[in-house]
Amino acid sequence: MFSRPTIDDIPYELLNEVLKLSIPNEKRGISYKFETSRTALRLVSRRWNSVIIQNPRLWNYVSLKIQSMPKDGCIDNETQRRHVLRLNQIRAAAHRSGKIPRVLHLNLATASAYTDEFERKILRGTVDFQIFPVGGATSHSKAWPALRRVLIDYRLEIDQGEGDTRGSNPPLVFLFMSTERFPSLRSVTLALDLWTLPMCQLPWGQLTKLNLSAIQGPFSEYVHILAQCGFLESLCILVETLGHNFAASDASSISTVTLPKLKTLNLALKDTSDIIHSFLAKIKLPSLTALSVKECPRVIHPQDRLMLGIAHLVKQSNCNILHLDIKLMLDVSVEELDEHCLAYLVKASPSLKTLKFGAAHVKGMFFAKIYDQPLSNLRSITIFSNYDDEKIKNLAAEAFVNWVKHWVQGNKGSRLEDGDKGKIPPFKATYHAERDGYVPKNFPPSLEDEKAKLQGEGWDVTLKKTRRYSNPFYKFRQVRYA
Repeated sequence: MFSRPTIDDIPYELLNEVLKLSIPNEKRGISYKFETSRTALRLVSRRWNSVIIQNPRLWNYVSLKIQSMPKDGCIDNETQRRHVLRLNQIRAAAHRSGKIPRVLHLNLATASAYTDEFERKILRGTVDFQIFPVGGATSHSKAWPALRRVLIDYRLEIDQGEGDTRGSNPPLVFLFMSTERFPSLRSVTLALDLWTLPMCQLPWGQLTKLNLSAIQGPFSEYVHILAQCGFLESLCILVETLGHNFAASDASSISTVTLPKLKTLNLALKDTSDIIHSFLAKIKLPSLTALSVKECPRVIHPQDRLMLGIAHLVKQSNCNILHLDIKLMLDVSVEELDEHCLAYLVKASPSLKTLKFGAAHVKGMFFAKIYDQPLSNLRSITIFSNYDDEKIKNLAAEAFVNWVKHWVQGNKGSRLEDGDKGKIPPFKATYHAERDGYVPKNFPPSLEDEKAKLQGEGWDVTLKKTRRYSNPFYKFRQVRYA
């Protein structure tokens, strides 16, 4: 009599693949779920536990979260015991990962909890990947040749009502990772609210990916660091100063830096900074193919328009953008100059594949300036407009539909092979109008008819309208620019 197969009867090779797909990995984005998912699967059976332990790729993500200490700064034996246990678990994971590339995620204590005792008892315990030596590298600092990616999160936590605590001195620690000790390091993510970049001594010259967020300015320090990043391919910067003043720099004293290999630049601006004159005007990116700039409400550039800075960057870099994504403030009306700059960016990018542009009160004037551009590689165009004037909405929608008709007429057969005649090339066009606080009216029947005609021919064209429920504090405002 044959017994029914059990979950442990799955062939080893198949089980290994199932486990790798079940645990979040680097391609899907690193998170705390990596370790929790791995632990849950280890508890299924002894065989599953054995398979997981023997697979190095299920142990290459190392996470260390150091919790906030008591307000009196005292670290008792129980606190130290828990951290020692955690460090032992990390060492075991590092051993099981073998020699494959590893990822280290450090989530450190807040500044209010940082004390000499904390450093001595806790940070000094991370000897296997010691990156916080006081006074620089020490003779007992050990190497971690397999570490490929590191994420360090060191945020200041401010309780509601406490006000600004940034006036206090930041902790006298710095990040030290040398080329000799970390030869495989290629990707670094730093979320360091209390630190400045000079406090971080990293092997900048070997990095290919760099994410920086919430680090205090000025941008001259960013440019100085980038001058050392000759192999950088991807750069992401989040300006998030939590309501504090972002230190400004003297733009005239900053030398222009060229990053010959940088292909992707993502900028997210959540607060005011000197990014236009001290950063965008001081870098050249000849290999840039993907540019994303997103500007949140209430960001003010007192001396210039952000779109001018973006246009200047593309012009001086002489690059060919393939993917362009720009989202301006939704509480300040876009000006003709902004749309003129957008037209320039499109015309300077003849191989453009995707275009996304969002702003308040988009009038669609830039469409008239790009009629002479074939844009035969374009796969997707999305225009988003936050508005409170129906005339502006319809004006932009009409310009959008007319341009789409023009593009379709010139490109409907340009990307088709001989055997694909009669098919529609991949292309998606979306105009999304969102009204602040009121139910938007329908688009004019003539535009709906034109859209329906294009859809009837097989083209993916959308006219979308929604209502935005926003805080009255963020209603449209006008900003004076010097």
